[in-house]
Amino acid sequence: MKDLSFKWKFHKYDLRRKYLKQDKKGIQIKPASRYHINEDMWREAVIVWTSSAFRRRSEINTKNKNVQTMFHYVGTRSFVDIRQVEKEKIGTDLDRADVFIITHTRKDGRPINEDCAIA
Repeated sequence: MKDLSFKWKFHKYDLRRKYLKQDKKGIQIKPASRYHINEDMWREAVIVWTSSAFRRRSEINTKNKNVQTMFHYVGTRSFVDIRQVEKEKIGTDLDRADVFIITHTRKDGRPINEDCAIA
């Protein structure tokens, strides 16, 4: 179910990126027919994407993302999944510090950046 939610979120992002242009009126832009989107659903999505609240939230999220300095190196896998896989390998449960070390180091053992090395 989590994977389906992620795919739906990315699908909406993909539509917005490809077919909603900022220099044109969003209502007039139609998605490609291969996406099989109802006109009413498309209009509702465009209304949400062009709303001032959505743009404000997007700007806030962009600023917050740019402030982050510690990055993990595990992709889309959750920390719970990583903890479970490592538990099966080692045979004992990992604490939060061990999971942090695993997720913030490269495969060759080097930390991702200076902040991760210090933490």
